[in-house]
Amino acid sequence: MSNFSYIPFKASESPLEKSGDFLSSKGIAYCRLHVSNRVIDLISVHVHASTSHDDFFTLRTLQIHQLAQFIRKISSRGTPIIVAGDLNTEFPELPMQYLLKTIGLYDSIDFTEKDTKNVVTYVGYGDSSVHEKVRIDYILCNKFVKITESHICFNDPNVQYSDHYGVSATMRFEEVKLECEIQDLADSMLNKLTEKREDPRLPFALKLNTIAFLAFMVTGQFNYVKKSLILNILNLLGSSFIFGMGSILFLIQKYHSRSQAHHHLETIEELKVEIKHSQSVT
Repeated sequence: MSNFSYIPFKASESPLEKSGDFLSSKGIAYCRLHVSNRVIDLISVHVHASTSHDDFFTLRTLQIHQLAQFIRKISSRGTPIIVAGDLNTEFPELPMQYLLKTIGLYDSIDFTEKDTKNVVTYVGYGDSSVHEKVRIDYILCNKFVKITESHICFNDPNVQYSDHYGVSATMRFEEVKLECEIQDLADSMLNKLTEKREDPRLPFALKLNTIAFLAFMVTGQFNYVKKSLILNILNLLGSSFIFGMGSILFLIQKYHSRSQAHHHLETIEELKVEIKHSQSVT
């Protein structure tokens, strides 16, 4: 191995609206391998997790867009490229189709298996019957890698190493003629990114205002019993200060979210144009 680097994702959560994934470092791990006088580019990636409400679909799309731009940059060298990891994106969704259609990658399982509808890589911990089973882990290759065999591994229901199954592939390094038919993207997938989503979580600023209101009510009742004018004034000033800070934070958060959303939509529109162009060329 002569070259190793880590590139963190530029698109990430707001500190005011963070989930568990905010605490982990998401990004692209890249190394250049020298194997039998041949250079191979290997990429490992972990994209932001999804939720039951899937508030981070746009965020994952932007992270995969950054991954695609990095792959496009190194692919000009004409070397075999292998991308493996948890993309937290199902196969028919826009981010995956973007990688396959515009970057020139193909999926190892899709290339070797005729029926991939029932392929599952994520099952959750414990009783798998209560979790949604989806395919979000992949081994992707460019045309200089020929997959000879690929399958899901570590999928014994009685021995669980992880909440994900493994993906295994055997490959040779040579140019491959890709004959995989490109599917049309459903309008629902394209429109999914631009739909207005309401965040089900109460923003931090509103929580602060709620605390201020409750504190005002509780201490106000206490001060009423004590009949202390000074305490009432201090209570009013303190609660007003907390309420004001919460309102300011709320406005800042709204402004930041709108600015970020506008930038995200511009990037997404670029992805749509690239995909439509690749479809017309094909």
